[in-house]
Amino acid sequence: MPMALLMLTRARKASSGEDGFIIIEVLVSALILAIVAGAVLTLIAATTRSAASERSHAVAYGLAQADQARMRTMRLSTLKSLNEPNETTIGGTKYTVVSKAFFVNNKSGTASCTEQNASTDYVELTSTVSSSALPNPVSLQSIVAPTSSSLDSTHGSLVFQVSNALGEGVSGVSITGTGAGNFSGSSESTGCATFADLASGNYKVTATASGLITPEGTSTYVKEAVGAPAGGTQQVSINFDKAGTVAPTFKYLEPKTGLLTLAPVDTMQLYDSENGGKTLTFGTQSLTARSSTLEDTKVYPFKTQYKIYAGSCTSDDPDPKAEGINSEGYANVPVTGGGKATPTIRLPALNLAVSYNSTLLKGAKIILTDANCTSAKREYWTNTAGHIVNSNSVADLASETLAVGLPFGKYNICASAFYEGKYRKNQTTVELKSLSSPTTATIGLSSTAGASESSSSGNQCS
Repeated sequence: MPMALLMLTRARKASSGEDGFIIIEVLVSALILAIVAGAVLTLIAATTRSAASERSHAVAYGLAQADQARMRTMRLSTLKSLNEPNETTIGGTKYTVVSKAFFVNNKSGTASCTEQNASTDYVELTSTVSSSALPNPVSLQSIVAPTSSSLDSTHGSLVFQVSNALGEGVSGVSITGTGAGNFSGSSESTGCATFADLASGNYKVTATASGLITPEGTSTYVKEAVGAPAGGTQQVSINFDKAGTVAPTFKYLEPKTGLLTLAPVDTMQLYDSENGGKTLTFGTQSLTARSSTLEDTKVYPFKTQYKIYAGSCTSDDPDPKAEGINSEGYANVPVTGGGKATPTIRLPALNLAVSYNSTLLKGAKIILTDANCTSAKREYWTNTAGHIVNSNSVADLASETLAVGLPFGKYNICASAFYEGKYRKNQTTVELKSLSSPTTATIGLSSTAGASESSSSGNQCS
């Protein structure tokens, strides 16, 4: 073969073997180019976003400055209750400007309602601008000192400190006042609300907080005759917090079985030392309606424990002198906001029978009146065994239990029945003061037992 032809053949073979490497080089170069281009585009996009954010921030700052200047031109009568949102659109971007003004205290430098001898010395102006184009709102603040002639010396101020059970400020509580004048507003982040330059005199103050309760278990705080002193400041404390729940179960020791048995009651007492020495009553005192479980869903979560016991009067307290007696007759429980306390509380047992001579009577009517709380009157009946039961239902009358559970206390008891053609009635008094054993009593309805007899239906317990 000629030498020229041999060399051409070898060259063609070499070129064919290098084709794969050339393709790989091209792909790698394209990948590098794409990575570099992506990085450049990302940098450009980041720079563009940063520039846009800076422009939005500059616009917001300018709006806040303009709002500060606007508020400084306002009269004090307008500033003292200012809380005003406004919207504006610039360059296709919507901005919300919130203008607020409230009095601050010279001693603390803030809107403090807890300083002694607090006064409303300055007005703090706050302009807050927010927008979807801003990562964070822009806020500017400044202080304005009222001129000597801008406040009426015959007017007064009211400052309110709204706190929860832990003493922390509660914001967003709506406060209104009517009387010598009118005012309205809401507590700030510290729980403080200040109303200055008010006509001196008394105001009825109402405060509400969504989803929160007062220490009395109500959703609204109301206080009459709150005075705004001429040339001075009146401080008022308000408490709101998230409600807790107390749901005790009441039981008594049934002498027939020796077992703890459910004891229907109508009311319970809740005492907490932080509540100004007040005892709150939950439930409605009723002649016949009772339940073995009461559930109060609006209990204020004080830091200290509640003392809970059955009854509609403080005289029903099982341990009134805190001597540690009848400890199972009440419950000391902590209550937390959103939490639920479910103690079991024992009641003393009353083993009461109604008889005529030696015959125990079924269906006799019994009225128990709390001797120390005469509004607490309850109706019971006697069952097949001639002993007291909670109602005249078929099930209760057919039962053979011997006792019922009752709140601690002294009771005036009236029993009556229609027997042998006459209405018969008699009375006695018992005191329930111990859990160790049932209090036992029998009411006789014969004349020899001291009962009254009459053919008139008026001779019945009521």
